[in-house]
Amino acid sequence: MIKYFRIKKSITRKNKLELIEKYKRKRIIYLIACIIFLLLYPFSNLLNYSFNLMPNTYLKDYELAIHILDTGQGSATIINLKNEYTIMYDTGLSTYGDKIIKYIREIVPLKDNKIDTLILSHVDSDHTGNASRILQEFNPSNIYLPNMEEYFDLAATHANYVEFYNKAINSTSNIEYNYEGELIKFKDLSLTWISPNREYYSNTNNYSPIIKLDYKNYSMLLTGDSGHNIGVDDGINIEREALLYAEINNIDLDVDTLIAGHHGSKYSTSLDLLNSTTPNEILISVGNNSYGQPSNELKENIVKYDDINNKDLFNNIHTTLDENNIIVLVDSKDYKLTNLQDIENYLFVPFALINTIILIPLIIIEIDSIMICILLNKHSFDKNIEEV
Repeated sequence: MIKYFRIKKSITRKNKLELIEKYKRKRIIYLIACIIFLLLYPFSNLLNYSFNLMPNTYLKDYELAIHILDTGQGSATIINLKNEYTIMYDTGLSTYGDKIIKYIREIVPLKDNKIDTLILSHVDSDHTGNASRILQEFNPSNIYLPNMEEYFDLAATHANYVEFYNKAINSTSNIEYNYEGELIKFKDLSLTWISPNREYYSNTNNYSPIIKLDYKNYSMLLTGDSGHNIGVDDGINIEREALLYAEINNIDLDVDTLIAGHHGSKYSTSLDLLNSTTPNEILISVGNNSYGQPSNELKENIVKYDDINNKDLFNNIHTTLDENNIIVLVDSKDYKLTNLQDIENYLFVPFALINTIILIPLIIIEIDSIMICILLNKHSFDKNIEEV
């Protein structure tokens, strides 16, 4: 419209038809462009993923998502009941802190920007490296810690944990301790602690709680760095003690998914544990390392398990080293595994937004061209003015 009034004075009988044709062509060009960009909307998810704009939005279609984060040779797991309740089990290496915070903010639908419960398995920095940041950023209502108050000399050399512990006990968070029989229950989601079963261990890894997660028809076993016959605690079989506790207390350990203990160490995930849990797949939080993890001993245990039970677990091993962030998506009927590449690959600008920013000016120009054509067709000339 504005453009019409700008060109009105220059309209002559000679150029009127040329101007009409010019704006007809513009109308057609911009109409085609508008149609193309409108047709792109149904493909927004595909284009988001193809151009690394946003991760696939299918994550939003599931009731429960369990994220085993890629933290290199560390461990961090997030359990998210969509928009309702979030639990974090360990926080990974501090060098992955920015990625973890960004992952939580961009991928995990938190309620009131809070992680409801933070569980720290033990004091090692590959599990507690970002605990202070999680406390500061997401203000967990409840915190579960290894019960080491009387043996704090074991933890004193772990700077990340000591820093976090001092902040946690002075925070508003409710502090609890990892011990057999602890229970978190929220609607259909429950977490049951089946270890640790003793008050003191010489090896700090053994404080790691083995926890069974249940949600409707799905179940998972989380293990931290727990194992069997570890180091100076040789002879204390944490896994066997946990299995005995579960048997005595009628806790069914038949699970769909098992997270291997201690990054796939040779001291964890025994054949006893595999036979008792009968998992469909095994997930391992592991990075490039000099320890030979996942170990040959673990792989041998899985091969033996497959032979004994006529299973194919060996071909269902998933590691964060190979697949980055592993996500288990659960609904009331079924579950599936997927993975999400390094989130720093994504711009987190949805294609639908970019499309809209381009489309709106196109529509405005199209409407303007239509109006100019209409006004040009209606344009009349003053008879008293001689036309060139």
